[in-house]
Order: sequence, then structure tokens, then C-alpha cells
Amino acid sequence: MFFCKYKIYHIKKRKPIYKKHKLKLISLLLLIIFSVLIFFIENNIQSIISNKFSGNKSLNLSLEDVDFNLNGNFIIKNFLLSNKNNDSLVYSSKLSLDPISLTKAIFKQKYELRKIDLKNGFIDLKFFLDSSSVDKTNLSANDSLIFFNSNFFIENLNFEKFSIKKNGELLLKDFNFDINKLKFSEKNLELIVKDLNFRYKEYQISKLYSKISFLKETLFLDDFNVKINNSFLNGSLKVNNPLDSSKFEIIGFFENSKIISSDVISNSISKDFDFQAFFNLTNNKIVFKDLKFFDNDNLLKASLVLSNFENNRPKQIEINFDQFNSSSNELQKTFPNIFGSILPSSLKTLGLFKSNGNIVYNNSLIRSSFDLSTKNGKIYSNLELSDFDLIDDAKYLGTVKGSNINLSKIIGLPFLGKSNFDFSISGQGFTQELLNTSVEGNIFNLEINDYNYQNIVASGKVNNKIFDGYFKVNDVNLEMDFSGLVNFTNEIIDFDFSTNINKSNLDSLKFSNLPNTKLSGTIITKLRGNDINNLIGDISFSNFKYQSDDFEYEFEDLIAQSRINNDRRFFNINSTDAIDGIIIGG
Repeated sequence: MFFCKYKIYHIKKRKPIYKKHKLKLISLLLLIIFSVLIFFIENNIQSIISNKFSGNKSLNLSLEDVDFNLNGNFIIKNFLLSNKNNDSLVYSSKLSLDPISLTKAIFKQKYELRKIDLKNGFIDLKFFLDSSSVDKTNLSANDSLIFFNSNFFIENLNFEKFSIKKNGELLLKDFNFDINKLKFSEKNLELIVKDLNFRYKEYQISKLYSKISFLKETLFLDDFNVKINNSFLNGSLKVNNPLDSSKFEIIGFFENSKIISSDVISNSISKDFDFQAFFNLTNNKIVFKDLKFFDNDNLLKASLVLSNFENNRPKQIEINFDQFNSSSNELQKTFPNIFGSILPSSLKTLGLFKSNGNIVYNNSLIRSSFDLSTKNGKIYSNLELSDFDLIDDAKYLGTVKGSNINLSKIIGLPFLGKSNFDFSISGQGFTQELLNTSVEGNIFNLEINDYNYQNIVASGKVNNKIFDGYFKVNDVNLEMDFSGLVNFTNEIIDFDFSTNINKSNLDSLKFSNLPNTKLSGTIITKLRGNDINNLIGDISFSNFKYQSDDFEYEFEDLIAQSRINNDRRFFNINSTDAIDGIIIGG
């Protein structure tokens, strides 16, 4: 009895030990089977894949070696895919993928891949964009290792240090990107790009994230964000007919984006601008609508069209700006070379301004129509510019209207004040040194010597700081016409003109302190000076009449000479029918 109990107890006690040994044996057996399988696949995978491609009529595949690493992945070295013309299409020095996914793809044509890593290689876009590179009509079911005729899914696809080429020409280098949940089914494609980095010419593109899908011949990039140099762009877009160059089109928008000025314009300082816009891109045109570009000191609301591209540069640019608020100081500070290269140097003194209008640019002509408001008045301009390699010396033709504008800032005559005018202009040059222009039009009012002259018709030419032209004034206090020149090349201005005065009320014009002082006649003037107090020269009067409340002078001819000596003014007067003599002033 005791023996039986002991035996039963002993057997019960040893049973768990037996189960543990059994599990160890099963695990060892599975490990041996798996190791043999891996050994077999590792040593035969190259020939298996090669056999799969042996019947492919369009593609060649070359592998140097296949290894199995400690992470449980196959490492394919020097993976090279080429066409029958031996054009290299896809290359990777190191391609890594898990053995289960590879086995299912080879033997069952089941493409549910966990992770694929490709390093140090390139992709030639000819493989994807040029149908002549691959004869797709001869592809069979066994060719689906490259052209998936069935559905496939890749959990993670990673490219590291890749280049993008087209027909052997390098387009992008140092191309890195990480793709999640790549799914293909019935010609539809979906994936998530988590991080894409590459360099294109002077642009470093990084941190690209987007949900991407390809549905019914349309490529969608939803909720993308990307860093380009130091600028950040956020938005969405869709690409219609991406593989048909004749119908290719990109439509999308940017929002909550930030542009750094130095990323857009060379030699500019780095300044942040908020940016948003809708855009449309075709083969030869880029259109931006509802574009808004702003910071605390600047605001641009506009639409922009870039077209007729040649060597990746637009030959025509059209800007319609609804609102442009800035200042010449801000423009100069942000874009140090803007005045004299893009905008005329004469605009440096604009100060704060608001503007709206449109500009159309091509290689030979600029058409502009805009309103410009500053604290010094408003300008309405409609001009055509040509020969603008040096913008300060550009040629122009058109009309300029001014409201409350200080003409001395434009023409350079210091005694001129604020004016309202409407001019037709034709000429060349925007600075006083280069100005060579013909002007014709109406001056509705003009301040001179604290008097506002009305109704002036002007016609003349300004060249090398010399005005040579004609004025006709029909003011309530002055009726006259003027013909001659004013030379303001130097600080001291030279006047050489003839004037026919029908009526002038000198006291109202601030030329006399005596009440009701009037003057008429023909006057020939040769004077020098830049102020009423330092004028010297000769004045010749014909059919002259001068009157006030106290006296009246009338004579046929009179010559008056004005001189200053030791700060004292001398007048020498000669007349055949009036007076002769010298008058000495204070």
C-alpha cells in the first residue's frame, strides 16, 4: 500500500519535468527547421529570384549577394534593375526586407510586406515616366515582382541617401524619405510620407509629411507640410494626369505658411512673412490667387501669373495687387539692392505708402498701371517701360497723374510746391542726373511762393536738369504764357525765358507788399539765383504797364539790371520813355 502511494506520487511529481523537456525539444526542432529553411533560402534566394526574372522580356535583375542578419532580415547587396537596353533603372547597394514577406512575394505572389529599407542608390524616372524604357505589353504574371498586377501593401518603406535621375541626368541627391502604409489596389495607390529630405540645386527640402493617394489618374497630397531651406509650407494639392504632359495640372492651396525673405530673394536679410494662396500649375503657367504675404510692417494682397517658361524661368510675369502697404525704408532694409536694380532709385524717399494696380513684365517690356498713396500725395500712373536693364535709365511712355504732389521731388526745382496735375510723358531716366523726358499736360494747381496757381498748361522737355518748354497760365490773378528754359544743374538756378503777361496781381501773388499792385507786358528774363532775395541778372520790359493805388507807370521799353555787391542790392534802370538811374537797396 505504501509502495503504491509512493509510486503514484513519484509519477505525478515528474510529469511537469517531462512537459518542459517536450517543449524544449519542439522548440529545438522548430529552430533547426527554421535554420535549415533560412540556410536554404539564403543560399538559393539569388537563383530563385533570377529564375523568376529569366522569362521577363523587359527587365533584367542583378544581385551580388544575399545575407541574413541578426535582425531577422534578408540583406540584398547591389540590387540593380535594368531594361533590355542595359539602362540602369533602380539601384540600391543595400536592400533589406523580412524573409516571410519575401517568401510570400516570390512563391505566392502575395504582397503584404512589413518593412523595406533601401540605402545608397538611385531611381531613374525614365522607369516611371517613359513607356519606351519598359515593354509593358510583354509582361507576364511572373513579372509582378516589379509591376504589381495584384494588390499589395507595405507597412514601411524607407529610402536613405538616394539620388533621383532622369535619363541618367542627376536631378536630386541626398534623397531620404520614409513611407508608411503604402497600399496599391486596382490601380489606386495610398501612402503616408512621414519624412522626406533631399536637395535640389540651392534648395534644401526637408520634413515633408503628407497623406498621398492616387485615384482615377489623379494624385492627391492632403494636409502636407514641408520645410524648404528655412521656410515652412502647409496645405493640400492634387495633380491631374501626372503622367500625361499635355494634360498635366496641379491645383492646391497654402495656408498658415511662413516664408523667409532670404529663401526667395538672394542678398536679402532673413525676415519672416506669413503666407497663404490658392495655386494652379500647368506645363507652362503658374497661377496664384488670393495671395496674401504679410508681417507687422508689410502687406501684399495680390494674384500672380508666371508663364512662358524657358530654362525654368518665366518670360512673362503678371501681378494684380489689390493692396500693397509698406515703406521705402522697409523695402530697403529687407531687400538691400531693390532700389536701382528692380525699383527706380528715386523711390527711396517715398516713406510709408499704399498701392494697388497691376504690372505685366516680359523680357522687353513692362506695362504698369497703379495708384500710389504717400504722406506727400497720390500718384496715378499708366506706363510702358523698355530698355530696363538699368532701371534708373529705363525708357518710358504713358501718363502720370498727381494729387497733392510736391513737384520739386520729381522735377528737382526747389521753388515748386504741391500740385495736382495730369501729364503725358515720354522719355528716359528716373533720377535727376539721368532724366531726359518730354512732358505735356495740365497742372490744375501749383504752389509757388505760398500762392496756389490754377489752370496751367505745360509742354516741355527736361534733360540734364534743364527744363526747356512752354507754360500758359490762366489764373484769376495771372494770365500769361512762358517760353524758355530753366537750368537747375547747379545749386544756383539760371532762368532764360520770355513771358507775355496779360494780367498779374502782384500783391495777391505775393510778389509785392503794396495793395492792388498790377503788372502787364512782355518780359525777357535772364536771371540767376535760387531765392527771391538772391536773384541777379537782367530783365527787359516791352509795352510795360505797372500800377497800384498810388501811382501808375507805362512805357514802351525798359531794361532793369539787378546786382548784389557786399550784400547790398543795386538796380540799374534804362528806359527811353521812362526813367534812367541806379537804385541802391539795403
